[in-house]
This record gives sequence, C-alpha cells and structure tokens, in this order.
Amino acid sequence: MSLDSSTEIVAHFIGSFHLDIDALRLRSDYGAFRVAQKLEAETPPETPPPALRSPPLDMRDFVPGVAYVAPAEPPAPQPLSAPDPLPDALPPLEPQAMPWFEEHPLPMTHIGPVSGSGMMLLPPPPPNSILTITTQIGLLSDNDLLDYGAPDAFVAPELHMAQLATLAGLGTALGAGVGEALPPGTAPTLEMAEEMAGRMTAADEGTATPGVTLAVAHGAAAQGILVDGATAIELPVFVNLLPALLQPEEEAAPEAAGDPRLDPLPDTPDPFGVDPGHAVVSGRNLAVNEALVTLRWVDAPVIAVGGSVMDLAAISQTNVMSTTAVPGALSPAPVAMNAAMIERIAAPETSAPAFAGQPDSWQVVTIEGDLTALNWVQQYVFLSDFDRAEVIFTGSATYIGLGENVVSNLTSLVELGFHYDLILVEGDMLTLTSISQTNVLLDADVVTGAPSGAAQATGDVQVNKAQISTVGIDSVEEITEGFRTTLEGMQAGGSDLSAAILEDPRFAGLDTVNVLHVKGNLTKLNVIEQVNVLGDSDQLHLALDTLSAEEAALVSVTAGSNAQLNAASVLDDGIDSAVMAMGGAYSDAMIHQAGLIDLDAPVDGGAMSAVVSEAVAFLADGMIDAPEAPVFAPFPMLTDHPGSADVMQTALA
Repeated sequence: MSLDSSTEIVAHFIGSFHLDIDALRLRSDYGAFRVAQKLEAETPPETPPPALRSPPLDMRDFVPGVAYVAPAEPPAPQPLSAPDPLPDALPPLEPQAMPWFEEHPLPMTHIGPVSGSGMMLLPPPPPNSILTITTQIGLLSDNDLLDYGAPDAFVAPELHMAQLATLAGLGTALGAGVGEALPPGTAPTLEMAEEMAGRMTAADEGTATPGVTLAVAHGAAAQGILVDGATAIELPVFVNLLPALLQPEEEAAPEAAGDPRLDPLPDTPDPFGVDPGHAVVSGRNLAVNEALVTLRWVDAPVIAVGGSVMDLAAISQTNVMSTTAVPGALSPAPVAMNAAMIERIAAPETSAPAFAGQPDSWQVVTIEGDLTALNWVQQYVFLSDFDRAEVIFTGSATYIGLGENVVSNLTSLVELGFHYDLILVEGDMLTLTSISQTNVLLDADVVTGAPSGAAQATGDVQVNKAQISTVGIDSVEEITEGFRTTLEGMQAGGSDLSAAILEDPRFAGLDTVNVLHVKGNLTKLNVIEQVNVLGDSDQLHLALDTLSAEEAALVSVTAGSNAQLNAASVLDDGIDSAVMAMGGAYSDAMIHQAGLIDLDAPVDGGAMSAVVSEAVAFLADGMIDAPEAPVFAPFPMLTDHPGSADVMQTALA
C-alpha cells in the first residue's frame, strides 16, 4: 500500500533520526576499541630473556657410600626349663548325674535363644498400627448448549439436576446402610460391631418398594458368587459388558518385518479428518470407582482372646436407572448388574517342623494398648452431561461431540505385617469389612428430526462388582486351662506365661515360640463406600431440510451408551488359625443387592419446537458464551532502546 508524500517524509525523517541515535550510542564503544588498539601499537615489545645454558658435566666413577660389615655370630641356644606338671584329668560324668547348671523358671521375655543348630534366634519386630483414610471426589459438569437464532425451546438443566438428586437419594435409601454403624476414621468398639451385626440381620426386613428388585443372603448362603441374587460360577468382566461405542479397539496384528527401504510409506491418519457422514454423539460417558485393598498383616496359627471375637463381612449394592425410549430410535436393552463374592480359602500347607518335641523357650513382643489396621475409602463421582443442541448439516462430513467424558477414581493399598506362633489379646478381636456401592443414572433423551433408525438411545450399562476374600480359616475352639490362666493373669496386671502353654501339642516341632501380646484390642477394619451418579438427559433437534435423501441416510445420532462401574476388592491374606475366646465368638456374612430400573421416565420438556438455523453447528466448550474483553500484554519498553516499540522502525530496517 502506497503512502502519501507527507507521511512518507515523516517516516523517512523518523527513520534517519533513529539511525543517528544508534550511531551515537555505538560511538563510545567504538572509541574505546580504537584507543585500546593505539595503546597496543605504541607499547614497545618486551625483550625476550636470554636462553639458559648448562655447564659441561664431568663424569665420575660410581661411589655408593655404603661400607659392608660382616654379621656377628648367632648366640648359642639356651636349655629349656622343665614344664610344670599337667593338671589331673577331670572325672567323667556318671550317667545318672545332674548337669553342672541349675534349672531356673523361664522369664517373661527371653530374647536371643539358641536353636538346635546353634544359631541365635532374634525376636520378630513389633507390628505397627495402620490407619488410612482416602476420599476421592470426581466432579464434572458438561452441560453443552448449541443454540442459534431462535428462542430457546430447551428445558433448563436445573430441572434434570433436581430429578437426578432425587434418584441419588433413592439409591442411598435402597442400600443396607451397614457402614452407618461405623463412624468414619474411628477405631470400632465391640458395641459398634454389635450394631453392625444388627443392621446386617435387619437388612431384609420390611416390604420392598414397588418396582424394586431385592435379594439378600446371610451366613453360608452369602458364601460364593451372587449375581443379582442368583448363584454364578464366575464374576462378570466389565469390559465385555461395555456398549459398542466404549469397547476398546482391537490391536492390529504385527506384520512380518521387511526391508524398510522397500516397504511403502505407512498411511498416517489425519488428526483433523472426519469419517464420511454426519454424526452427533451426546452420550458415551464413562464413570468408574475402583478400590483395591490387600492386607497381609499380623496372624498366628494360635490366637487366644480374653474378650470377644467378631468377624463380619457385608456387601451392599444398588443400581438405580431412569431412562426414556426415543420414538423411532434404536434402543438397546440397558444392563444393570450387581455381582458380589465372599470367599474363605484355606491357607497353603506349610512344611513339616524341623525339630522334634516341644519348645523350651519363648519370645514375647508386647503392645501397650490397641493394635489396629483401619482402611477407610470413600469414592464419589458426579457427572452431568445435559446437552442441548440444534443442528443443521451443510457440509459433506460432520462430527459433533457433546459427551464422551471420562471420570475415574482409583485407590490401591498393600499393607504388610508379621506372622507369629501365638497371639495373646487381652481385649476383643474384631474383623469388620463393609463394601457399599451405589450407581445412579438418568438418561431421559429427546431427539427430534432424525431419520427413522438413525438415532440410538439408552444402551446404558451399570455394574457393581465387589469381592471379599479371606485366605486362612479361623476355627473357633474351646479355650484351654493354660491359655485361660495366662490371660486372666495378664488382665489382672501380671506378666507371666503359664508353662503349660509350651506343652500344648499345637507348638510341637517348634524350637522357640514367638508370642505377640496385645494388652488392648486387636482390630482389622476395611470400609469402602462408592457412589457413582451420572446424568445424561439430552435434548437434540436435527434440521435435515437441506440434505438430500442419500446424505440424510448417513446421519447417526448417539444419545446413550453410557457406562458406570463400582469395583472393590478386599483381600485378607493370612494363615489358618485356632481361635479361643473367653467372651465367645460370632461371625456373619451378608450380600445385599437392590435395583430399580424405570424405562418410561417422564421427560420434563416434551418435544422441542422446530428451529431453523442458517449456520453450520460445530460445538466446542464456551463457543456459545459471549466472549470476554481481550486483555493484551503491554509491549516491552527498554530504557536503552528508545522508541523500540515503534512500528515504523521495522518498515525502515
């Protein structure tokens, strides 16, 4: 673009002015450089030092300066004196004579005995208490709006949010509520364990809500695998149940290696390419909660308890789904599945004892107070994807993605301890495991304007999967007199072990008995709470007036295909134990599975009015919102470069 004469004169004047300023700035540096050159030229060269000359050397004969002296004669050997008389031999021990040491009663703590092989046996270290509290919350709001030109005919997302909150409250009410007896982050007491047992017993009482499926199993009936109340052979695989759009892509088989110089260039996919046709995806959301707890803590083949023993395992699973079939759309059947397993497996057999007979010593590790392993995991997912879109296709290929969100929580814990030969507990021994899982889904879609069979709604999947596995079976036995006497003495403040304990046949083959003494309670608590709430009520209107019949046949709309998963696993890996309790023992297991599926949920909004738009709809987050005022960063102004931000300077460069 040409400039007028006045502007061009001003531009040349300013450019010349800046060039003069640059010359003045560089003149001082150039002057200093010229002065250094002149000083170097005027300085006379230094006179080199004279060369060093060495005087001539006179060679002389070698004189070491060492005089040889012959060694003196060695002294004559002196005669040895007569040795002292040897002591008399010790008399041999008689066969029936007692040993030279005296027997003493075994102490309370005997550290460092010697095994039959002569090796020093070190006592096992004291175990540590474990306390973990994990809270994971995944929140995602993806309520997209695609609205051009016409008055808004959509239902506000707040109405769907209120409906989703109602369903979430219903899902909580359908659960067994076993974990409510256990305050979060608190070591349970015997009273809390009794309240948990009462809630497990009352889980199947009362009349079920109409439309709700309920299955409860207790005791031996809760052992094994139950899927929606029915016995199964194996637990389902979540990946196999996923909708087609969420299935993982199969990996291509590797081709035989060849000469890369002869192979053609591989086809590189276009990252901005779009498949032929017109596709709108407003579902395809995935929400996952997963918790894995592995406990290899303290255990012993013999456990004696001065109080009571309680072993409780409870699983509560609930699925709540509310969907609406879209007229003229493909509606695959939804899947809502509760799968649970409670199993007790005998520990692998150990090798035969290395020594014969009963042990003659013990080692005691004492815990002053309670010994607790507590794991509390809470996982929550709240995902809302209430999309509203008015779409017109004008191009040859279009892809509009309004959903396809992924939210996941993952917790994995592995906790280790030590095994002993005997555990003595003055208080109570509690083993409590509670898993609570709730899935809530709202998918009431409205799709108008789509060709018959082009839209696919529902096809959602809900899965609750829980597993409680215990390796090592605890057999309750009558407490013997030796263990009773020892525990009563400890509860009274004593510290002695009855010598009859070493004579117990359970310890045959041991050289030393490793004992863990707990003055308080021995508690193992694992609580997992998982809540998964997903809302995907979409409102879609497609205007296909501008498309030909062939192009309209390539239109596809996906308004469902969502998936939810709650997966929890608790593995208590120990050994088979004989448990003796002065206060009695109680154990129970429960699996509670409930479900509510409403396939004809009312949609607050009905059909949308037809909207005519002349724009091509490509959705992106924040695209419809009013743009904010732009904020520009200031140009850098350097003090030694005046006018460096002047745009005219670049024109003259």
